[in-house]
Amino acid sequence: MCIRDRLANLELLQGKKGKKKKKKKSKKAKKKKAKKLPPALKLIAKKSTYELLNELFVLGIAKKINKPHKIVDFQGDYNFIGSVMEDKKEPVPDTSLAQLRNSVVEWGILPIGSKAIHENTIRNGGAIKSMLFLGPQGSGKTKLAKTVAYETSSLFLDISPAIIENTYPEKKGEDKLVATVMRVAKELQPAVIYIDECEMVFPAKKKKKKGKKEKKGKGPSRIKLQLSKLKKSYLKKNDRVLIIGCTNCVGEMSAPDATKFFDVHLYFPF
Repeated sequence: MCIRDRLANLELLQGKKGKKKKKKKSKKAKKKKAKKLPPALKLIAKKSTYELLNELFVLGIAKKINKPHKIVDFQGDYNFIGSVMEDKKEPVPDTSLAQLRNSVVEWGILPIGSKAIHENTIRNGGAIKSMLFLGPQGSGKTKLAKTVAYETSSLFLDISPAIIENTYPEKKGEDKLVATVMRVAKELQPAVIYIDECEMVFPAKKKKKKGKKEKKGKGPSRIKLQLSKLKKSYLKKNDRVLIIGCTNCVGEMSAPDATKFFDVHLYFPF
């Protein structure tokens, strides 16, 4: 039985155990104040979730992972020598494929795929919202990101620079784009938000040339500000939404931005 089937069975068992009698609310109970929507979400407030989802499918942002991507396909042994060298404070060799697989299962697949495990992870203080996969081209970063979505039956939302180019060109279009993706992911969770070539979204600062002014709001980095804002304010700990970024050009990425935005960094050896 694959991990996808086991997660489905776990959800069924949790559903049966979790049924409790509803307590009658007292009339004196105070009404909760409606939470204010972030400004970006007000731009799409009049549209239904499924209208927004259809919009994302048309643009090629929302995708269905039809081809099976199974975690068992990532085979490899543990690097036992690495742990010994780490204890002796010597240079540690590259992470093994088995260690990568276990990290993705622990931090990504299990919490996103099972509500019960996700709640338990929150209680233990180990819940994360984002992961960064870094390593050379062809090392399996994109395939593993799709594996997380496939094994957890998650909605896959691709906001890579090549996909979002020329989308939402209107004023405040970047805010509308990010708000649409975040709302659809949150309301139709579990969901995986994927960003390939994320060094273009979080670029390192370059030295300004004298006499030349940089154009603001152009290129993939236009979504950086709103993405960071909504990740912090809109996505809550109990939301089963995972943002996965991939890059093979770490040197072109802003280290402070990457450290602040991504909760876990995983290196993929070639």
